[in-house]
Amino acid sequence: MCLDQGTIRAGEARLPVSEIELELKQGELTALVAAALSLHHMLPQAVLSVDSKASRGWQLRTGEHGPAAKADDLDLPEEVPVAEAFGQVLGNCLSQLLANQAAVLAGDAEGVHQMRVSIRRMRAGLRLFRPLLRREALAEIEEELRQLGRVLGAARDWDVFADETLPAAKPELGGRNAAAMREAAEAERQAAHAVVVAALNAPGFTGLMLRLVEARIDPAPLLRPNCDAAPLEEEVSALLARLQRKARKRGRGIAKRSPEELHGLRKSLKKLRYGTEFLRGVLKAKRARRFLHGLKDLQTQLGAMNDAAVAAQLAETLRHRHGAMDIAATRLAHRVGREREEAHSALPKAWKRFRKAELPA
Repeated sequence: MCLDQGTIRAGEARLPVSEIELELKQGELTALVAAALSLHHMLPQAVLSVDSKASRGWQLRTGEHGPAAKADDLDLPEEVPVAEAFGQVLGNCLSQLLANQAAVLAGDAEGVHQMRVSIRRMRAGLRLFRPLLRREALAEIEEELRQLGRVLGAARDWDVFADETLPAAKPELGGRNAAAMREAAEAERQAAHAVVVAALNAPGFTGLMLRLVEARIDPAPLLRPNCDAAPLEEEVSALLARLQRKARKRGRGIAKRSPEELHGLRKSLKKLRYGTEFLRGVLKAKRARRFLHGLKDLQTQLGAMNDAAVAAQLAETLRHRHGAMDIAATRLAHRVGREREEAHSALPKAWKRFRKAELPA
């Protein structure tokens, strides 16, 4: 354990350093995590960081933070035990989450998007393995992930609205209306990003990350008795079939489903998609590709409908909070309403293709 105090310098720029660095020289990883958890208990204001001094120096010198990181491919071996498979899924999601920490703190929109994706993937992993888990051991972690995802989701919604929705709608809104709405949206975006930064700098974030690291290193205590050593391939069909049944139930009579019901279907499809991707290494490759293709097509249409609904909601928020935007909000509502109807009309075909796709387990 090293206590580093000093300053990173780059020209006239300065960045203070005051950190405790832990490194495993020998022994068990569980001891390292236990030490980190003890320090967090004694120093709750300390924030977990995986960003090196070199990368911080580079950012100070150039103003460039590290790039946003997508998830690495996960290729589970066929003979992997359930405990190791669950640990690898957790570790894969956690690596993506922490790899985007610097980008998120720097206000990078893609970093926010990828961190939000990592949380969705992690929650999908927990849902995938739920029949094999001791739910009471994970209830608190699941709730904290949900809350963090909600904060990131609010920032992501404003990023999409400012960077994608408004530029595409500018011809219909008119230059002056679009500029006024963009200025107000930027203010909302900055406020949402500030909430994200506060969440990542809060003690709860560090505590959550350390508990997830602990679960990755030793996942067995989270599993039900006699589940940890069982071969994953014996459980795959049941795990995916459970998610598929829920999605199919939520999509019955899809053309008549309410927006709230379709949103629930969209969430179920995400869990099924991520679950299939997690388990791809133990699935039949060609069938997995076909299944994911049909699933993603349906997700695309539901995603377009959700984006339209969010855009209309944010336009109304701007109308109420900033005023003098009645014309712009009305025009934008008409535009996204058309987009929603186009996506809705494509749902039955996409649903039919999804229903025909054979589960690849």
